[in-house]
Amino acid sequence: MLYDVSRAMTLFLSIWSQVSLAAPHFLGSPADETVARAAWDAAEACTGRPGRALREIELRYRTIPGGYLGVAHTTDEGQLFRIDLNTDPERHREVLVHEVAHAWVSEGPIALVEGAAELLGDCMVARTPGLATLQFDDGRLLTGLQDLRQWALPGTHHTESLGTIRTDAYIGAARLMRTASLVLPPGALWPSDGLSWEGFEAQLKEAGPGGAKILEALEGGAAAQREALADRDLDGVPALAEALLHTSDQAFDSDGDGWWDGAILGTPPDSVAIPMDGSPVCSGWVPGQGTSVHVYSGGNLRGQDPPRVIARPGSSEPGWRPTHRTGRSWGTTVSLAPTGASILLQLEGSALNTTGAPWARVLGDHLSPDPGCHTTPQATLWAHDRGLVPLIKPLSAQVGEGIKRATERFGPATTRVAIALGGDHSTVEGHIVWLSTEEVRRAVATDKLTELAYLAVSLHHLWSRGERDWRAGEALARSLALEPRASAPEPSPP
Repeated sequence: MLYDVSRAMTLFLSIWSQVSLAAPHFLGSPADETVARAAWDAAEACTGRPGRALREIELRYRTIPGGYLGVAHTTDEGQLFRIDLNTDPERHREVLVHEVAHAWVSEGPIALVEGAAELLGDCMVARTPGLATLQFDDGRLLTGLQDLRQWALPGTHHTESLGTIRTDAYIGAARLMRTASLVLPPGALWPSDGLSWEGFEAQLKEAGPGGAKILEALEGGAAAQREALADRDLDGVPALAEALLHTSDQAFDSDGDGWWDGAILGTPPDSVAIPMDGSPVCSGWVPGQGTSVHVYSGGNLRGQDPPRVIARPGSSEPGWRPTHRTGRSWGTTVSLAPTGASILLQLEGSALNTTGAPWARVLGDHLSPDPGCHTTPQATLWAHDRGLVPLIKPLSAQVGEGIKRATERFGPATTRVAIALGGDHSTVEGHIVWLSTEEVRRAVATDKLTELAYLAVSLHHLWSRGERDWRAGEALARSLALEPRASAPEPSPP
């Protein structure tokens, strides 16, 4: 992320030096003015105080030397008076929010200023859905990160003018402040009189063991900071923050509950985590007659708009495509759902170059709980044929055992398993293994439900690796059935 905050030295600005307690007037395009005003209100709510700015703030587009996406210009007294922007449409609102944050955060070392502005930007976006995306972080390993305590103002050192090194510094500073927010109150990270390294480190010393760990990483220099701020599992939580939260920096979902470690607190209680691989999950609902389903999505995907999550009818045939959608607004899709069919949710397309993950919830009239769909972190099963609903739970347990055996032999599959029960033909389409009504009923009649579960898992493994051989899947299923039952993990000592 390439931002900048600079100081104006011109004398004529002194006549504008009085800070107004009212929100300033933004001068720019109508769309930019709307975003900037909303960002200002959100920042006041996050910090509990007015920002420092002149009565008017100019918003203008220009080519910015050094390749910066935005520059916040402040007076010698730290008052914001102009924001320069040089972004494409996808990043525009995000950058504007960050630059508005400099009305509250502009005093101190650049790493602390930019990191705190990113943290404040996150708060501003969380308070105002639709304002902008969360601040950008593509999960990079920060190989170019220098010691954040030595990061100087732009242009002071030639090496820090290089794009990759500078971007790593911005992202590293943001991760540092997000980690610090776990042990310090947010207000301590954007005080009205600015934040120095001495003040920041003093607060960490008083913050107990968590603060001591952050301080140790800072004092360890660039190498220790790169290690502490890495996000190898791309869950949006740096390694040091994972240590403070007692989660794993090697696992996207440390506790195996289906939610990524970086899930934002306050996620709606009836929402579900949406897999990034595009496989469907159960929404938990069945629609009544004439139901219009609204899917509201969110998450902590950094630098991207809320993902497009679609409602997939459990009654849809293989090869179904989401052509039934009737509307789209920020973070929502609208669909007409077939009566009595499971409502499944899946990501449309993919979310690339970002950390975190999405969630979604379904809203609509005449919704009732769905017994015909079951989701685990590894698989989703649903009854395309509603007469097969009683088989969902027992078959899901057998699928879970099959996944354990296949994983022990071949390693984890590249995508989750999705299985639809019912229909005229058994096939594999995209992420989904379809088991026909006839084949399912025959397995029940011959007491071979376990073999059927292993077949579905085997087909998924083969298809995910590009091998389209049904007979090979049957042979693999038979070999999995001959293996000893996957052993349970040994209990941890007390």
